[in-house]
Amino acid sequence: MNLATFVTTYMEDDAEEVFKKTWNVNGADASQYPSCQTMEKRCVAMLSNLYHSPASKPCGAATVGCTEACLLSGLAAKKLWQRRRRASGKSTERPNLVVGAHFQVCWKKFCVYFDVEMRAVPVREDYLVLDPKDVPQHVDENTIGVVSIFGSTYNGQFEDVKALDAVVEDLNQKNGWELPILVDAASGGFVAPFLYPDLVWDFQLKNVHSICVSGHKYGMVYPGIGWIIYRDESCLPDDMVLTTSYLGKPEPTMTINFSRNAAQVAASYFNFIRLGRMGYTLILENLLNTAKRLGESLEKTGHFRMVNEPTMPVVAFSLTKVDGKDRVYDEYDVMFRIREYRWMLPAYSCPENAKNIKLLRAVIRLDVTLEMVDDLAQHLQDVVEWLDMHYEGADPAHLKKIKERFHKVEPDAEMGL
Repeated sequence: MNLATFVTTYMEDDAEEVFKKTWNVNGADASQYPSCQTMEKRCVAMLSNLYHSPASKPCGAATVGCTEACLLSGLAAKKLWQRRRRASGKSTERPNLVVGAHFQVCWKKFCVYFDVEMRAVPVREDYLVLDPKDVPQHVDENTIGVVSIFGSTYNGQFEDVKALDAVVEDLNQKNGWELPILVDAASGGFVAPFLYPDLVWDFQLKNVHSICVSGHKYGMVYPGIGWIIYRDESCLPDDMVLTTSYLGKPEPTMTINFSRNAAQVAASYFNFIRLGRMGYTLILENLLNTAKRLGESLEKTGHFRMVNEPTMPVVAFSLTKVDGKDRVYDEYDVMFRIREYRWMLPAYSCPENAKNIKLLRAVIRLDVTLEMVDDLAQHLQDVVEWLDMHYEGADPAHLKKIKERFHKVEPDAEMGL
């Protein structure tokens, strides 16, 4: 069972039937398939409402995964920054983007593809996401935006977007800037509105200009589907909206990708209508309870500790010390050994300033049951006991050879799915 990925691997039968019936349809061809465009617009409207957009006319689009959504979000911020700089007669060279060092690889792609300097803010061992207090020292007049990762790939933790908004507002007031916040809610965008409806993190905050969310994670649709939702039309530069006329009639397009099958949008629309707020809430409450059950079971073994209390259906944990000392094996050894039980769990080091922390992670998705997590907890205990038996008192030179055979490659902040 693969618990490494956030990506949806199960849809209910009716949703899957909708998916199958539309995967041969070009969702970009609104002339031939006008209902596809209608469904997309309705989904954008529902998400805009979900995220408290103040706009009377919803602004956004479906994308091929959240990576495309993030690229569009960053590009819009860059173009708006360039427009402001040109209007004031200033240089548009050397733009930069501020993001926590636990960023997902899509933000590195954006900076490389669109010639933007990335300013990665280090995390701390006691705080594994972006701390708003650390932002001011990394921004300047060339900063096109600050990314807030709402649902860390490392441990599922939400960043404090409300506190970040206060910091950004203070910077804007003092310097005469229009620095925006770009919320990367790939993982948390379909979690927080249902589990924590009173949490303020979205367009209720003045400086949040865009929200990117993945539909193929907790939107519960097969990949790839993402959504870019803008605060309003002023946050989308006019020159990012292009018009094509060679499919039968003039049609605007605001995404990087063009042709795509309609299955993901159709399945998303089905889920939104079929489940609604109550359905998503009930499912996510169940998943979160399953995650908490796994966390509690792991802690009861005495071999593992939770990095933080799960706020999403994600369990991030590490090995405990023995008599105050590190074990002779580590999380990578557990990762390799648990595969013999047919479980896929990733092991990885945290980003800069917290590399001493190694984690294992289990993502609880729609097809993960209580029985499964009980089995996983027992198997992890069996693995640790096996490692204790085989590693304890072993010759150090032999242990070194074993570890070299494992060929551990520590991932950087680009890990994550």
